Amino acid sequence: MADAAKKAALQHALHELKVALEHVFISRYMGVAGYALLIYDHILTFPAELELVWKADKRNTVTWLFFANRYIVPIILGIDLYDKGGLASHLSTTFCQAWFVIEGYLNVLSFAAVHALVAMRVNAVWGRRKWVSILLWTSGILYIVGTLAIISPGIFQVLSQVAPNPVFNVCFGTITTYFWAVWIPPIVFELIIFSLTIIKAVEHRHKNVKTPVAYTLYRDGFLYFVIIMMCSIFPLIVWLAGPPTLVAMPKYFTMAVVNVMGFRLVLNLRGLRGDRIMASSGGATSDDMNMEMSDIKGSRVVPNRSGFSPAPIHVRPAYTTQNSDLLVPAHETQQANPAIDVRWQNRQVAYADQQPFDRSSNIEKGYPPGFGPGRV
Repeated sequence: MADAAKKAALQHALHELKVALEHVFISRYMGVAGYALLIYDHILTFPAELELVWKADKRNTVTWLFFANRYIVPIILGIDLYDKGGLASHLSTTFCQAWFVIEGYLNVLSFAAVHALVAMRVNAVWGRRKWVSILLWTSGILYIVGTLAIISPGIFQVLSQVAPNPVFNVCFGTITTYFWAVWIPPIVFELIIFSLTIIKAVEHRHKNVKTPVAYTLYRDGFLYFVIIMMCSIFPLIVWLAGPPTLVAMPKYFTMAVVNVMGFRLVLNLRGLRGDRIMASSGGATSDDMNMEMSDIKGSRVVPNRSGFSPAPIHVRPAYTTQNSDLLVPAHETQQANPAIDVRWQNRQVAYADQQPFDRSSNIEKGYPPGFGPGRV
């Protein structure tokens, strides 16, 4: 009877060891897949990064957030592969515990940086309205504080249990029963961002706003929401319902995917701008969000002189419209901020009213565009 009980216990232990070994290999494969995806995307987008980021003005928040995640996240995932991939030959308890703490907070900061990029885009689409800025700042701060309030006690409560596992040659530890809740604050923040994006997209659709920048903003915004929501729900479910041996499985893969999406958000928008990216003068900084709003607001329908237009005519962003057919090139009206605001247009119209030239159309008189009486 005792022998049968020992045999059953041994079989159960061997079965658990087999399952744990399978879970460790699954986690390793997912980590390697995420890291390969991240590096592959780096290689694919490096020419665009060199042209659109390195050669552009680097004195803005978007660029620094881009650089921080672009080059710190691969280092984090590389150390994780060394740790969890079985590549290390001599793991120590000190290393395992120190990296467990550092990695936890770096993951939070990395996700927060990508969320910040998306929040800045949404704020720009809304024209930086005060209530939208307050909503985004408040929800963003609550998201960070809530995440840190969950992750900090969760890390230090199990820190003493983190140690090298000689069987699998990895740093192994468990998580607290409530640690899955760390994904709730980012999910709530993502829902707020997506709701604001949907509202503004419907509003622009009713106003027939059609620009490449607007299309890219909404397309990337919707794709981002779907991808990052899946990357948040996936680890939440695994950590809530899965065994402790699968804790590492979703974490590294989702971190790579979210950052790839964040890089694409920046590069896609700057790729639309192309050679329109310009360094600002007068000590001010060129900002992606100003260009976004300039392009969206610059797309307005202009009626012709007969009182109707057979098709919508979109004003080119490189020109400023006045009461006459006079078109002022952008290089004559360039400001420190590349976005031409309403105040500048009012000054242009006032200046035109003071000029002694005929306000009728020079084009109707047979002059080529940009020439004729009143032109300098």
